[in-house]
Amino acid sequence: MSKYVLIMLMVVLPAHAAQVCYSDITTTKPISRFQLNADGTVLDTTTKLMWSRCLVGQSWDSSSSSCTGTAQQLDWAEALTEAKRSTLAGFSTWRLPNAKEVLTLVERSCVDPAINLTAFPASNSENMWTGTTLVNQPDRAWAIAMYSGKNNTKEKIIRLYVRLVRFSDE
Repeated sequence: MSKYVLIMLMVVLPAHAAQVCYSDITTTKPISRFQLNADGTVLDTTTKLMWSRCLVGQSWDSSSSSCTGTAQQLDWAEALTEAKRSTLAGFSTWRLPNAKEVLTLVERSCVDPAINLTAFPASNSENMWTGTTLVNQPDRAWAIAMYSGKNNTKEKIIRLYVRLVRFSDE
């Protein structure tokens, strides 16, 4: 009987693996690269892109410096709509990042997730939408697997996580 309980617990309880960073690999996205803002945004001082610190569906809690709520998975069309309607931090110019922009967030010295967790707390290791459609397959778009930072393509009807971006000078 206890064997079945253990198996059920393994199935029911989610695995919460901690991020793994390798000290023998130079950090590619140090926290010094980012300007952390109290309004739930972060400015990448290298690319001049402003990012939402939390995934869509979560809210920034400045008192605890953390994301609260549950990140939503959206299909690609829903993600575009959410970006257009967002007024995060008083800005109305949010959009889905293109594939190259998302790759600028990838921390190559870490996995699970491959992102700076000080700048982007509560980030998960799942696929994240980009706004980049495949040229010869308009029903597919690029996604980035945040576990490792590898790019891949997904049908636009699939539900993935979303992080919003805007140009900082807009």
